Order: sequence, then structure tokens, then C-alpha cells
Amino acid sequence: MTPFPPHRLTFVYRPGSGKVLVNLLRFSSTKIPLVFLQQCTISAEERCRYLALDPHLVFTTKQDEALAASSDAILWAREVFETEQDFLCWRELMEQAIAHRKNIYNLARLNLIATDPDLSRLASQNQIKYWEASTAASEIAQRPTYGQIVPKRPKAKVVLMLGTERCCGKFTTTQILKQRLHSQGLKVAELATEPYGLLTGADAVIIPQMLPLWQATPAIHQIISELEDTLHPDILLVSSQSGLRSKGLDAYGRCGGIIAYSIALGSLPDACILCSPLRTVDSIKKEKDLLESLLGANVLGISIKERDRPLATDSFAAVQHAFDLPVFDPWQEPERLDEVVESILALAK
Repeated sequence: MTPFPPHRLTFVYRPGSGKVLVNLLRFSSTKIPLVFLQQCTISAEERCRYLALDPHLVFTTKQDEALAASSDAILWAREVFETEQDFLCWRELMEQAIAHRKNIYNLARLNLIATDPDLSRLASQNQIKYWEASTAASEIAQRPTYGQIVPKRPKAKVVLMLGTERCCGKFTTTQILKQRLHSQGLKVAELATEPYGLLTGADAVIIPQMLPLWQATPAIHQIISELEDTLHPDILLVSSQSGLRSKGLDAYGRCGGIIAYSIALGSLPDACILCSPLRTVDSIKKEKDLLESLLGANVLGISIKERDRPLATDSFAAVQHAFDLPVFDPWQEPERLDEVVESILALAK
């Protein structure tokens, strides 16, 4: 399934969609003029957070306004449905979007236009383009081979962003690091494991949870091999999900450490960057030791996610002193990645 390039997206917000919206506002070149709050509300603080990223962002709770907007596509961002209401909201909106001749980016895991006879028929009749992250993952699973039994390391140096848990800055670290490596003249390729990765400039996307587990690791390695063969990068960045110690049932559909470990093994990284929220810095040593022993790859730096700058400053210094590694917040102080960039440049030589 080939993704189409949307120019203006209407973002459909359901509870739990905030991370996707923030990352798209920060890193996507696709415009998001309108956010449709579908049968939900957001706090004033959350609204201000989004407006700080785009002051022209408009919010609406009315579906008619969302469908009448000048965007050329609707983005459904909620991956995992927790209630029947999630499904009903999705189903109704997909039908109405098709009727209003809106193209669709569908990030839902198991609910697909392609497998819904009525929706797929309507989409065909109305000449609607749609891209579904789960269908793309399924197509990867149908490939007949997954490379060598003993994986061959790519010539490009692979740097893996792995976290102590969910929502700890892996995606943000990847995007900022990619920008700074580009600025140093390196050719960088990116494999994303978030379904919206193509909208933020990734060269390939895989959602390991949508594959039979035995296929996930070799499929990741095969994609990395294909990126090397077609793009010939100096550096290949891989952003993981969850953390190696994350429990599989901590969040719907995330699968925790099993998925993080599958991504790590498939990546065969030459180096890692460990991402952690400030509240779990005590676990950094255990995670660092585990990473380096399992993967045989050094941790080059530690990315700390913390919005409270006064609280973070002393902790950053303590962590840096304890590990003698660069410690940084990639969004607040991207220039602090320079030491990591120098280490990666040394790897690439």
C-alpha cells in the first residue's frame, strides 16, 4: 500500500491522541489547520500546549465543521480501541469522511477500511485514497523471505533510541538527532515504529505489534537492509517502543518489553541512546547495563524528558557525573546533543 502525500490534514482527536498531535505539530511538514475533538474535550492547559506549537490551530467539536474544512485528508490517530464507543466513533467518521470525499490516513490497529466491505466499496465508488498503517504492516508480513538466518550487519552505522518506558522521548530524540546529523553533512535514513512516521519524514515504518512475533525481528532487519541498499546512508536511526523492562499489559496494545526487545534484535545497533523521564533516573544504570550486555552496543548518551527545568538541571548534572556520558533534553536544549553527534561521527568514519 503506497501512502499518498497529504497537504492539509484534519486531525481527529480522541482521548490518548495528544502525543501524536504534538509530534506532528513539531516535526511534520504537513499542515494541520483543524483539530476535531470527537465526543471529547481537552483542558485549557492542553489546548495552550498545542497552540504554543501552532498559534493558528483551530479546534472544533462539530463533525460537520471538521468535514467541511479545506483539508484534503482526515487523520484518525487513535491506534487501539478500548471501548465499543471508540469503534462506533471511528466507523461513523470513516463513512462520513468518504461521503464528503476526504482522503483518509487511518492509524487504527485492527479497524480497517480495507477489510470493511461497505467502507471499501464506498471508498472505491468515491475514488477515495486511504492509507492504513496496519495494512502496510500486514503487507510486510506477507513477504516470502526475511533474509539470512544469521543476519548481516549493514555498512551504515545503526543507532537505536531505546527507552526505560513509554513516552520518554525516543521519537523526539530521533527527530532532533536526525536534524543535527544532517547539518553535519551525514546522509541519514530513519526507520520509524510509530504509525505516523511517514508524515514526519521517516524513510520506512513498521508496527511490530501487527506482525506475528516470530516475524517482527527478521522483518525489521530486512527493512534496514532495504534502506541501506536503496538509500546508501551513513547513519541509520531506529526509534523503538516502550522499554526492555516494560510490562506487556501496562498499556493497551503496546506489548511492552517483548516489542522493545524485538526491535532491538532486528536493528543490530552499533550504538544506543537511552531515553528516560526524570522520575525514573534511578533505573538508568540497570537499563544501560542491560542494553550493553544484550546488544553488545555502547550507550552514547542519555536523553532525559522533563518539563520542569529547575528540577532537571541538578539531576542532569548528577546523571552526567555518574555515567560520564552526555545527558540532554533534546527538545529544550538540542545543542546538548553535540557530544553525541561527535560520537556518531566517529562511528561513521
